[in-house]
Amino acid sequence: MSELINYSTGTTVPAAWLNRAQLREEGKASYVVYSAGGTVYAKAMLPAGIDYSGANAATQINSAITALASTGGNISVRAGIYTFGSTDQIVLKSGIGLIGEGDYTPFYNGTATGTVFKRLSGTTPTIVTDPAGSTNVRLADVTVDTGFFVTSGLQVQNCQRGNFQRISLINNERATAGIGLNIVPSASVSAPLNNVNECVFRDFHINSAYYAVHIKGADGTHVVTNCEFDNFYMVNVSNIAVNIEQYGDTLQWLNTFGSVLSGGKGMVLNSGTPASDVGVNGDVFLNIKFDMASGSDQPVTINKNTVPHYLILRQGTGLPPYALMQNNAEAIVKNLNTAFTPASISVTASPFTYTNGDDNPEIVTVNGGTVSSVTYGRSGNVHQVASATNVAVKLEAYDAMTVTYSSAPTMTKYPGG
Repeated sequence: MSELINYSTGTTVPAAWLNRAQLREEGKASYVVYSAGGTVYAKAMLPAGIDYSGANAATQINSAITALASTGGNISVRAGIYTFGSTDQIVLKSGIGLIGEGDYTPFYNGTATGTVFKRLSGTTPTIVTDPAGSTNVRLADVTVDTGFFVTSGLQVQNCQRGNFQRISLINNERATAGIGLNIVPSASVSAPLNNVNECVFRDFHINSAYYAVHIKGADGTHVVTNCEFDNFYMVNVSNIAVNIEQYGDTLQWLNTFGSVLSGGKGMVLNSGTPASDVGVNGDVFLNIKFDMASGSDQPVTINKNTVPHYLILRQGTGLPPYALMQNNAEAIVKNLNTAFTPASISVTASPFTYTNGDDNPEIVTVNGGTVSSVTYGRSGNVHQVASATNVAVKLEAYDAMTVTYSSAPTMTKYPGG
């Protein structure tokens, strides 16, 4: 273990000076990183460890990561603003945990109240997982400020069982291509580290972005799968808050909120090749809400897939929590804001077609009048269910029913059927 350091001044203190809280914290780390007097120090807390120091924060942190390559370990980064030049980047490798001090700072405005990595220039992603593949990577309690440069704050690629928690990704460029969280396994890595698989992303705050979250597997063998996303808060998004472009399947999302600027979308599943199945299948989204600015597009758009998605949506401001399904998309969509209140359907000329378009199942009753046929279903899959009046039909979201009559019946819908 290296000498004791007073982190408020960066000076060595006598061995008799014992800050028990500090020692307790350092005892969990293999390295402690701090800044003092314009120099960044990476102090080894393990026997025979090598200390590093210099003006460049990324260099000292990467040196500590390299020193732990064979053993793994945690690197504790003390509170402060650590600046990054045009090509500076932290590369997380297998078995390494990079842990900031205290909670992440989602409302940081230039004054550090925690550990902040601030980009001053360049388009290099600030923090990435090892492009060659990694396992058991950990990142927590940090803020990444990309300074509105066209890049991503955190890029995860070819990573198994990574754990990313309490992370704030802010000041992402939103005019052309700035990304908060970019999950992009590459085709250059072979099995078994060719996917982003079994990773956990929890408690993310993303402020300002073109894409807040972007997921794009390279191909059918380099995919993003079996990952968990919990408690995502995204604001000031100009294009798409959650963009699963291709090869993102069996993803679990819980508690997702997005505030989308004019012209943007809340979430798009399969934005890459909308008319083809490109591996965006079987994703689950529980408790999703988007505030849509005036002039924005759709809260949710779902394109071609082969395994249905499952979504539970809540009403935000602006557009209703509507899921636009196109290109033969399949999904089960629930809207928790729908009240169980019967509503009359205005019956127009025969044959009259009614479509359930509110994302929830409905029961529609047909009473009275003189009815000769009641059919329901979707284009190419329509079935006759009755040849007389006084019938009830359950319609799933986007199913339609057609009533042929000589004397108009009374029709009533019951949401939530």
